[in-house]
Amino acid sequence: MPAAALLDTNNMFAALEFASKAVAVGIQPVHGCSVSLEIPGMIWSGIGMPALGLLAMNETGYQNLLALNTRLYLGPDRPSPCLSVQDLEQANEGLICLTGGANGILGSMLIEGRLQSAQTLLETLCQVFPDRLYVELQRHPHEGTTCAAREEKTELQMIKMAYALSLPLVATNDVQFLDSDAYDAVDLLFYIKHGGYATQHDKRRLLTREHGLKTPAE
Repeated sequence: MPAAALLDTNNMFAALEFASKAVAVGIQPVHGCSVSLEIPGMIWSGIGMPALGLLAMNETGYQNLLALNTRLYLGPDRPSPCLSVQDLEQANEGLICLTGGANGILGSMLIEGRLQSAQTLLETLCQVFPDRLYVELQRHPHEGTTCAAREEKTELQMIKMAYALSLPLVATNDVQFLDSDAYDAVDLLFYIKHGGYATQHDKRRLLTREHGLKTPAE
């Protein structure tokens, strides 16, 4: 792969080390951040506040990414780090926006049955990120998981919305660990976090073996 991006959630703590190691092996690092987006009056069930993916295209985008990271923590008093649409309007130049997969902001609205709100948000993001907005699709097939069920439920609707607004689609993989061998350890951490047992088959899980880093062929 000629380039790679790393998106921490609501911070850029790994950016410096990631860039240094990527450059050392001849990979172009792309700076980004997955930012939680606050929608007034919207209460989410289960997964917390969903996010958008932001990628820096150039130096201007990188500076805006830093400004938005500051805004996450030093902006208006909020219960947890997040941005508003108004924050994005003030610092979006040089940034590419990804809507996230089924667990992103767009997919989560569709899961909640808020079709009109999802449509309104997508139209707003079109204006904030002209020619820099991508509707993001993900597939992590794994029978019996919440992740796969959400993706199957939202994919067709997201494609229809993208076509209606002439927005490009981008297929991504939500990488949460380097290879599938790491899944067992991640799975155990899930049960430790929720006070369960590894022998359980809990459908709340959002990760599968498909969340590892894939090869270009895969």
